[in-house]
Amino acid sequence: MWKMPLLAFLSVGLSGCSAPTFYDNYKSGNPLRNVPYKQGITSIEQQRDVNDCQIEAVQRVPQRIVAFQNQSYTSPIQTNCNSFGYQTSCLTSGGQVYGGGVSTFDANSGLRIRAFGLCLVAKGYSFVNIPACPRKITSSNLDKSETMLPFSTNTCYLATPDGHSLVGNIVN
Repeated sequence: MWKMPLLAFLSVGLSGCSAPTFYDNYKSGNPLRNVPYKQGITSIEQQRDVNDCQIEAVQRVPQRIVAFQNQSYTSPIQTNCNSFGYQTSCLTSGGQVYGGGVSTFDANSGLRIRAFGLCLVAKGYSFVNIPACPRKITSSNLDKSETMLPFSTNTCYLATPDGHSLVGNIVN
């Protein structure tokens, strides 16, 4: 079975208060998206190529940090007065400023991601979405190859609660 390392470029959407774990996504039947796949290589060779392309992308497209001022809002000031006999008391509220801080972002991040992807394509990879294996499938139902087999409709992934994962083709 081809053991797939959890690659940094695999993104998982956030929902609720915390991000779902890799295993949670597997249990929900979510596919692995944009996985670099190349028939005939081992997971070690894949990780080496991914690392090489990440380094190349960072060298070719350095960070360009841009700072900007966020819009601010000042709450309206309100004064309410009450009179009791000869005495008047007033309470003023509002006037708080919200926002206005400084934010930064890397203006080159999108270009760097594209450079990374192009590097892998040049090395013979294609980007695929790998579906979660059906519930009845276990590791014994997957091929025993140490290398990536041809990607097919039988290709799927398994995940365990401790974060391990396997990618393979279902054998009958």
